[in-house]
Amino acid sequence: MREATALDPAEPAAQAELARIHLAIKSAHAGRLRDRAKELHAQERITEAIAALEEALAHEPGNPWIVHDLARLYAARGDPARGEALFAQLRQRAPDDADVRYAMALFLSSIDREAEALSLLDGIAAAKRSEGMTRLQRRLWVSTQGREAAALARRGQGPESERIVASMHEAIGADVDVALEVARSFDRMERNADARAVLDRVAAQGGATAEQKEAIAELERSLVRRESAALLQASRIAQREGDIDRAVAYEQRALALEPSDEGWRLRRLASLTDRQLGWLGAGVDALHRSGSAGKSRMDAQEVSFGYREPWRRGGRAFFRIAAARVASGEVDPTEEAEASTFGSFLLCQRLCAGPPAWTQTGVAFAVGTQFEKLRLDIGASPIGFPVVNLVGGAFYKGELGAYSYSIDASRRPLESTLLSYAGSRDPNTGRTWGGVVTTGVRLNVSRDSGGDYGAWSLAGLYRLTGRNVKDNDKAELMAGAYRRLVNEEHRQLAAGVTTMLWRFSENAGEFTFGHGGYYSPKTYASLALPVTFAMRSARTSLYARASVSVSWSESRRAPFFPTDGDLQARAEALASANGRDPFYASGSNGRGYGRSFAAAAEHRLAPNLFVGARLELERSTNYTPNRVLIYIRMSPGGAAAGPIAMPPEPVVLPGFQY
Repeated sequence: MREATALDPAEPAAQAELARIHLAIKSAHAGRLRDRAKELHAQERITEAIAALEEALAHEPGNPWIVHDLARLYAARGDPARGEALFAQLRQRAPDDADVRYAMALFLSSIDREAEALSLLDGIAAAKRSEGMTRLQRRLWVSTQGREAAALARRGQGPESERIVASMHEAIGADVDVALEVARSFDRMERNADARAVLDRVAAQGGATAEQKEAIAELERSLVRRESAALLQASRIAQREGDIDRAVAYEQRALALEPSDEGWRLRRLASLTDRQLGWLGAGVDALHRSGSAGKSRMDAQEVSFGYREPWRRGGRAFFRIAAARVASGEVDPTEEAEASTFGSFLLCQRLCAGPPAWTQTGVAFAVGTQFEKLRLDIGASPIGFPVVNLVGGAFYKGELGAYSYSIDASRRPLESTLLSYAGSRDPNTGRTWGGVVTTGVRLNVSRDSGGDYGAWSLAGLYRLTGRNVKDNDKAELMAGAYRRLVNEEHRQLAAGVTTMLWRFSENAGEFTFGHGGYYSPKTYASLALPVTFAMRSARTSLYARASVSVSWSESRRAPFFPTDGDLQARAEALASANGRDPFYASGSNGRGYGRSFAAAAEHRLAPNLFVGARLELERSTNYTPNRVLIYIRMSPGGAAAGPIAMPPEPVVLPGFQY
C-alpha cells in the first residue's frame, strides 16, 4: 500500500495499478463473503447465505463460482430460473469462457438437466479442459447414454437400447473412474448383469485406488440389495401361485446374498418350509360347568384326531374327526319346581312318559382347506346326537393400508348346554328340540404394526336356529386396545381394555320346550381389563392371561313354550290351579363381576413332535366353567424348521369350531 500511495495518479501506469489493487480488495472481500455464505448454508440459514452471496456478486460480478453457489441456493428454494438468468448474463459477456461453462454445467447437472450440461462441456476446447471438467463430461455422457438406453427400452426399442449399452461398455477402456460411472449408470437402470460385468472387468485389471475400492464396494452392496429384493419378490409371486418349493429356493438364494440380515430371513424361510409339512394331531378336551342338573350343568369330553397336509397353490387341506360325550345331570321329576321348567314337564308332572337321555354321545367331522388369506370348511355336529346339523364356514383376511381386516361367514354349533349342543327329547310329547346353530357374518378390523400399541374392533350379526326352537337374532359389538409393556422376540407382556355389547331379539335361554338353553339376554354389556404374558425358549412356550370384568344385563319376558301355542295355552289355563305363571319375567339383572384365568404350555419333545396343554377358568355369578385341553402333534414328514409358537398352539388342526 505504501507503494500505491507513492504513485502519481495522473500516470497511466499508476491508474492501472490502483485499479488492480481495487479489484484485488473487492475480490478478497467477495471471497470472505462466499466463505461466510458456506458457513450459513451449513447452518441451514439459507436466506442469510443468499444475501451474503448477492453482496459478494456485487463486488465481483464476473465470478462464475459465486454465481454457481447463488444459483444452487435459488434452486433449493424452488427458483432455478433466477440462477439461469445470472449465468445467461455471464455467458453474454464471455460466451467461450471455460470456467463459466464448467460452473453452469455443474449447476444444470444438479437440477437434473444433464443433456444441457453435457452440451456446455462439449463446447470447451480440449486444450482448455481441466481434469474436473473432463471427469464431469465423462460422468454426464455415461448418465445421458444410460437414460437414453432406458427410455428406448421402455418404448420397446430394444435393439437401439442394446446398441447404446454396448457403446457404454466400449467407452470404459482402462479408466477405472469411467468404469465406475458406467457401472453406476447400469445400477440405476437396474441392469445388474451389465453392472457386474463392469465391476468384474475392473477387478481383473486391478490398479484401483482406496477411494475407488470403496466406490466398488458400495456398488456391490447396491447390486446385492436389488438382487435380494428381486428374489424376495419372486418368492412372493411363487407363494401366490402355490409353488412353495420354488418360493423356498428363492428365499434361500436371497439369504445367501445377505447373510448379515439372516435373523428375519431365517424366520420367514422357516415359516415357508413348515408350510410344506403335514401334521398329525390328537387331543383330549374336557369341560365342566356347574349349574342346575339336567339344564345348565354341563360335563363334556371330546377326543379328536386330525391331519393337515400341504395342498395345491400353497394351501393346506385338513380333516378332523372327534368323538364327543356330553352330560348334564338329571332333572328330578319329584322336584316339581325344577321339573316344571324342563321340556313340558309342567303339563304332565309325574305322568310323563319317561325322562330323556341325560348323556349324549356322537362323532363329529370336518374337512376343509386353508390358504394364506382364505379358509373354507364343511362338516357335521356330532352324529349320534338327537339333533345333527351341517356346519361350516368361509373366512377371509386382508389388509387396507395400516389396518388388517377379516370377514367370517359361518354356521357353527352352539355348545352352551346339552340342550343347545346335542338337543333333547321332551318327556311329555316325545318330540325332540334343541341342537342350536349360529349362522351369521362377523367383521373384524384391527391395527397392530408390532409396536407398543394395538387396537381392534368386531361387529357381528347372527341368526340362531334349532329344531323346534324359537328363532333368535343376535347383534354383537366388541372393541379393545392394548399396550405391550414388554415387546421382545421371545417375551411379551401386555395390558389392555376390552368392551363388549350383545343384543338378542328373543329370550331363548331357558329349558322348556321351544327354548334353546343358551344365554340370550335382551342386552349385555361388559368391560374387562386383561393382562397377558407369553415367553418361549428353544423348546418350550408358555402363555398366561388374567382378567377382571364388570357387566350389566337385562332380560326379556318370554313364554314357557314359544314355538307351540297349544302347549302355552294349556299352561296358561293351568296357572290358576298350579300357581305357576308360564312366563319368564323380564327385568334387569343389575351389575355383575367376574374374573378369569387361562394358561397354556407347549414343549418340543423332538424336532417333529410337540405336546401341550391349556387350562381355562372363569368365575362370575352363576357361571363357573373349567376347561382342560391336552394335545399332541407331530409331523411325519420331517422336523419343524421354525421356532416353537408363541403363544402355544393348543389346536393345530382346525375343525368345525373356531
